[in-house]
Amino acid sequence: MIQNDTDLQLTRDQMQRLENTLSRLRAEVEPRSPRRFRLMAEAYVESLNKLRATVDVYLGVGEPSEVNAPLVLTLEGDGVRLGEARGSVVTRTYENLRKGIASVLDALTGTEDGPSGGRRKHWIEEVTDVPFTLASGSVRIVLGEPTTNEIFSAAQLADYDKALSLIVKAAEWADDGLESSLSLEGISDHVRHAVLLTLRRLVPSQGSEVETVTLGGRLVKKLGGARLSKSNRGRIDTALRGPAATTEYAELQGTIREVDLDKREFRLRGKGSNPSETECVFDERIQGEVTSFFDLGEPVVVAGMLQKTKGRDGRLEVELVTPLDATPDSEAATPKSAQP
Repeated sequence: MIQNDTDLQLTRDQMQRLENTLSRLRAEVEPRSPRRFRLMAEAYVESLNKLRATVDVYLGVGEPSEVNAPLVLTLEGDGVRLGEARGSVVTRTYENLRKGIASVLDALTGTEDGPSGGRRKHWIEEVTDVPFTLASGSVRIVLGEPTTNEIFSAAQLADYDKALSLIVKAAEWADDGLESSLSLEGISDHVRHAVLLTLRRLVPSQGSEVETVTLGGRLVKKLGGARLSKSNRGRIDTALRGPAATTEYAELQGTIREVDLDKREFRLRGKGSNPSETECVFDERIQGEVTSFFDLGEPVVVAGMLQKTKGRDGRLEVELVTPLDATPDSEAATPKSAQP
């Protein structure tokens, strides 16, 4: 952030050096390989754009969108550049973040839109539906502030900020490379679980063209941002299991919702007037059955190993999906312990 005219001049000097480097690259590399030039120039262009934005804000002629944004997600990978990346790459990442923030808010405020039931509060859906813009260069999703016709209370906005901060802190932990456990002081195990699940949503899936998602913005303290790559998934999964986690065989009834074929996940909504939802993961072997029952919207029985942490139901690793009427003796949404 530029604070005075001295900072302004230093920023302009830095911009001049970057422009000189770009000019040299263009003269030496572009004639031989335009594609290589674009790849080599990308980082310099992004730095120049960021510096220009800070100058514009200081001079009062620019919007401080990316400079002061609470969170900026940078997507990197082969062919992941603005103007070339598929739209689904951007929308999927944004949706994963939005759903993750909402889940953390559910846990923070006592609304558990998950295994133990409870209807999500309307304001949570509204406050997490924030606007975003795309920045030039590689794909950067610049998260805006909550904006809606609904007026949020100071406590609700504080909870939203806290949820964002917890996600950022967890991302910095995932990127630090140290053999340490995630420490979120004063946070319950349920909230911690929701935060870790949000990280898992943001980590690129194995088949994705996105290689890394870097969290930046004013909430991120780590120099260079907090990088989430496919290699982080194992560490996050280990933390999700935790020392107190146990698994048992279970059969649950409900309907399949929110299928994510990239991550091979879906949510199973239980039956009744106040249905609970269980996060489920599946492998390629049963992908056909999952998509078929999702399209039909018919009730099913899913069976597999259910992860439980401190008595709370968590993720179900699905081994079998059958129509509900094919297993009439199953108990609705009741785990069955494995028989010896």
